[in-house]
Amino acid sequence: VKDDQINYVDYAVFYCRQDVNCLTQIMINFAQLLEGQGLEGINGTLPFSISLWKYRTASSIGYDYFKKAVMLKKQGTEYVPAHNWCIPKSTLRYLVQQTIRGGRVMTRDNEKWYYKATDESNYLQDYDGVSLYPSAMSLLWLTEGAPKLIKGDFTEEAIKLCFAPPDGDDNFSKYIYKDGCIHVTYINTRKDRHFPLLCVKDPKTKLNNYKNFHEETVNTWVNVIDLFNLMDFQDAEIHWDAAIVWEGERYFEIREGIQKLFEFRAQNKKHPIQMVIKLILNSIFGKSILKPQDREKVLVPKKGFRVDREHGGYIEIDTWNEYFNANAYRIHRFEDLNGNFMDVELYKRDTSSSFNIFGSNVLAMARRIIGRVMALAEDIEEQHPELSPGLFYTDTDSMHIRQDLLLLLEEEYKNKYGTEIKGSKLTQFHIDFDPPQTFMQDEIVKGACESYFVMKKVYADQLIGDKSSIDYHMRLKGIPIDLVKYENYKQIYDGEAVTFNMLDGHTSFFYKNGEVGSRFSMTREIMTREAREKRKHPEELDENKKSKLVF
Repeated sequence: VKDDQINYVDYAVFYCRQDVNCLTQIMINFAQLLEGQGLEGINGTLPFSISLWKYRTASSIGYDYFKKAVMLKKQGTEYVPAHNWCIPKSTLRYLVQQTIRGGRVMTRDNEKWYYKATDESNYLQDYDGVSLYPSAMSLLWLTEGAPKLIKGDFTEEAIKLCFAPPDGDDNFSKYIYKDGCIHVTYINTRKDRHFPLLCVKDPKTKLNNYKNFHEETVNTWVNVIDLFNLMDFQDAEIHWDAAIVWEGERYFEIREGIQKLFEFRAQNKKHPIQMVIKLILNSIFGKSILKPQDREKVLVPKKGFRVDREHGGYIEIDTWNEYFNANAYRIHRFEDLNGNFMDVELYKRDTSSSFNIFGSNVLAMARRIIGRVMALAEDIEEQHPELSPGLFYTDTDSMHIRQDLLLLLEEEYKNKYGTEIKGSKLTQFHIDFDPPQTFMQDEIVKGACESYFVMKKVYADQLIGDKSSIDYHMRLKGIPIDLVKYENYKQIYDGEAVTFNMLDGHTSFFYKNGEVGSRFSMTREIMTREAREKRKHPEELDENKKSKLVF
């Protein structure tokens, strides 16, 4: 500051240097922690010692920890395979990849719902799984040996007889197959669920939809854990004609490795390091399910120069023409960028490998953990009709459930499975409504007294605190939440189309022909599928597809 004026250039340089200095010190401290050194304010040490500077992402750290702690063993100064692992590639990788399904996200029966509690006893709660994917890994194993392909005409009885079950520490050696990916041709779920356990791709929309199956012919590869889910919770009849199976031994080192990381995070729950450990835990299996890369992009200059060996100097050449002639058989598409470069997308032969059977098992076991809880809740609804409907929405690791149903669920789960479902340990669940900032200090959320569940990723809860404060917990995929009002959910629920100005307090950029620009107008319209169909075909509105109100 000089003569009451600020030199903004000097200030910007100073600010940037301070920012870099701060980040540098953070990285140095983090590197020391990963190398096994203790740090002030952090309890305990990590269960591994690595050099941070060899990695670019937290997921790379997590996957390397997984390999060294579970798949490899140290022999002298080198790491060698701990067992005879088979890492899928090529056709095997492709087939196993077909069994990978994301988390279950749906409203009850895939319909829209409005709920208003009558009193405090039936407020809705957001019941959330404790670290669902780490929980799944804490129950899993790795199977050694190369898989083999079997063919024939089989039913679900062959699965029960030949495949080791996913639960417990039973004597797995009495089963022929320890892991498997099965090609299913027919499914009939004798027990319908409001929240079914398996999704298949819709041939029309190409989207994965969780559904009940009524004597349906299918053509899909499914992880055997998912098929156990169908048999155990929906009494499914299954026909299959082929399977990729592993007959080797199961090894359980992954359980100890996950438990150690989780305990370190629990010891540092109030320290920012816990967020990094959470990211590492959740991304350990992520690299194992990466799809093969069958495309690659290159920028090719349209013109160039080459040495003129005959006359000396340089001559101009048509670089793009030469490149196209040499690589035409590999080109998928190309685009002219500003007349100087060509943006080219090439076909690529991916020869890499990926341990995707492990990733497939993690996702399937995660569905089993939450599927077991929700299936039991549905069974309790049938026994106590006054509590139905009691489940309204699920998003991968959580569910919206009535408080009175939840109390019965926690009691019945202990009776049926012999363990507590409520808690902060792996495989347990807890209520996850965080107090909004508008709540008073130390005020606790009692639950949601009113809720709209419109469709996937579109729902809202009116929360009430123990000191009578009221605020909202809202989700609307694709729309910044500061643009959304609680009233918008009623509008969408009632069949109206709501338009949001995406540039209200926000900016948006676009990239075209090698140039970046900012948009001056950007809106997004949200409505239900029913409303969209009614707009297209107003005379064909199905009376059976009307929404449900519960009071």
